[in-house]
Amino acid sequence: MDNLFKRLSHYPFNPKSNPRENQMTEMLAYVLSLERSLKNGFIELATNGHFVKSGLRDAKIETQVQRVIDTSLLINYTPSDGKTAEKKYGYPDLAINGRDFILLFEIKLGAGIGYDDELDMSQISKYLQILDNEPYNKNANRLILIDFQEKIDKLDVETEKSNYPELYEMFGVLSWDEVSDYFYNYANDRNTEEPVTTILKQFNDFLYEDIGMGGFRGVPEFDKDNPYTPEKGKRALSALVTEVVKLLDGSELGIELEYKGVRGGHSEDAAPWVPLVVKGTEDHTKVPHLNSLLDKNHIYAALIIPDKVESKYRNNLINLIQNKDKFFSLVNPIREEVPELWFGFVHRHAYAGQTLTYDGTAEFKIDCIPGFDKQWESNAFKQTGVWWNLLKGYEDIHNHANIEVSFAVHYHTTKTTARKNRDKYKPYEIDPNDKEFPKELYRCIKALMPLFREIYGSVAPTGQTLKVCPYETVKSERRG
Repeated sequence: MDNLFKRLSHYPFNPKSNPRENQMTEMLAYVLSLERSLKNGFIELATNGHFVKSGLRDAKIETQVQRVIDTSLLINYTPSDGKTAEKKYGYPDLAINGRDFILLFEIKLGAGIGYDDELDMSQISKYLQILDNEPYNKNANRLILIDFQEKIDKLDVETEKSNYPELYEMFGVLSWDEVSDYFYNYANDRNTEEPVTTILKQFNDFLYEDIGMGGFRGVPEFDKDNPYTPEKGKRALSALVTEVVKLLDGSELGIELEYKGVRGGHSEDAAPWVPLVVKGTEDHTKVPHLNSLLDKNHIYAALIIPDKVESKYRNNLINLIQNKDKFFSLVNPIREEVPELWFGFVHRHAYAGQTLTYDGTAEFKIDCIPGFDKQWESNAFKQTGVWWNLLKGYEDIHNHANIEVSFAVHYHTTKTTARKNRDKYKPYEIDPNDKEFPKELYRCIKALMPLFREIYGSVAPTGQTLKVCPYETVKSERRG
């Protein structure tokens, strides 16, 4: 039986080379060898169905096998002696050899396409020459590049096609998302506890949680068996927001959302987030904006009023707080739509002009203010006017400190005590661990928009565009 551990041991890490791509190749080869139907389905996916299907039964999987390149076929290639054509060698990452076809795979993990300086030829063209030398049905042969979709989108195939029009008929691409989704669906369709199914699910979890492949399948539940890391948080948040952006409806929001990537998440105590600001904003620290943040226990959707916000926006917030009836009329509808709404103050300063240092925080559920309907929370807690007095004191507090204000919707993503209580009292309509959760987060964004527009004032009329803006890293664990 094929031994995965022996495969991986061939590529130990050393300072001069990173074995990540080779190890991924060996894992892929091992998984494909588990079942014939799994391998055949993968071939169908990789070739888009355009290959001769005979010879599948005995198709053999190989990795890092030396193959000859006939340099006499290469354009603009000059042999070292200036006269004689030479044999050069290539090592395709993965090959599937059938009785009358061959598939070569070049596997990348975001590094892009490398170039062979001696041949002055891209790896893709080089391996296509290998295919052209193989004694198989050339209509069935294929070279498949597997990489992240954003790298594939940037690949300039047309230039090489102009030099090698016939060879590039054999070229295809496959994204890691497609690969991950294939294994995910194959494992779930089996619905068994057989060893092969277990291996497939573990492999797919590795692809999704550690490498970032596949679409959004729910916010991971981080625990001792699946510990949280900023990298995992960034991948999960990126997948989540990508799906939320697809749901945006201008007729509902009156806005256009532009997503350019997750920010932050550079250390263990810093959570990744995606900030959104009104289009045309030059400095996001001076305007109210929305953001979504993911730490090891929560996912948030929030309206942020930064400590450096321009006075016109701060005055809009102060005027709103001074008018309790108007404040309730804007915040109550939000509270009716979302499971938890927290108001927060954050006091911080930039140490040495760079590192943010937290000097104090204050957070409370909006429900704690007398006047809010307690039906949204358990009657076990008491409302108190202290929190309203604290909120009303924003003007005086800000005059003596750098205060950031937030209206944040919280979702518990792990089985903490707070989450267990939530499940017992009023479960989420859509669980954060569910693949349908983007719909819930989008609903939160819609609910926050009236308050956002009130604080922004006439600067943000209906139809104004929002876009992503770079933002500093925030503290990850504001609360346990």
